[in-house]
Amino acid sequence: MIRTPGPATALIRERLKRAELVDAKRVKQSLAELDSADFASRQTAFAELVKQADRIESRLQEALAQEPSLEAKRRIETLLAKIAAPTAENLQRWRALEALEQIATPDALRLLETLAAGEPSARLTREAMAARERLKRLARK
Repeated sequence: MIRTPGPATALIRERLKRAELVDAKRVKQSLAELDSADFASRQTAFAELVKQADRIESRLQEALAQEPSLEAKRRIETLLAKIAAPTAENLQRWRALEALEQIATPDALRLLETLAAGEPSARLTREAMAARERLKRLARK
């Protein structure tokens, strides 16, 4: 990919989209519902959080730090473990970011900027921001 920066950047742009913003109120509500007395409500809340897990990692960690009930803690830990597990999709994302960082053309930098403007708590956004900052530091030297 690094040998053909133009087509590689175009391919990454086509396949890697920035993390969509999440509804903070809805996430907070779903986290609260993990401790509901109603099993169906807990299951629904958990399913909702699973769909957004990769975009709410830092929010899950914050919720865990607030010492939730045992039930909520178990479910939050399950979500965090799911996020941490290396999947083929996640590995492709990180390799794509690494390729953009190594390509370092203006087009690749613009794509990193776009990816860095996603949901702030998403790992993809944080990794894109870190790559962008590393490139900026190198440019100053």
